[in-house]
Amino acid sequence: MVTYVSDKKIQTLDDICTFLEGTAEVEFPIGYKDERYRRIRTTLVRFRYLTRGGTERGLVLRYLV
Repeated sequence: MVTYVSDKKIQTLDDICTFLEGTAEVEFPIGYKDERYRRIRTTLVRFRYLTRGGTERGLVLRYLV
């Protein structure tokens, strides 16, 4: 069975916390290298990664991994 996951509703760090607490492991199907880099870049920009402190950056990275 294949389940498609959309992360468009995850917009805040609180949303990330809720997501991480409620899931054991989720795999986002990303095929090509360009798609992976695009998803990573989009996520880092959406959560303003460069303006965050260490703890918040760690949370965003946990979400990506």
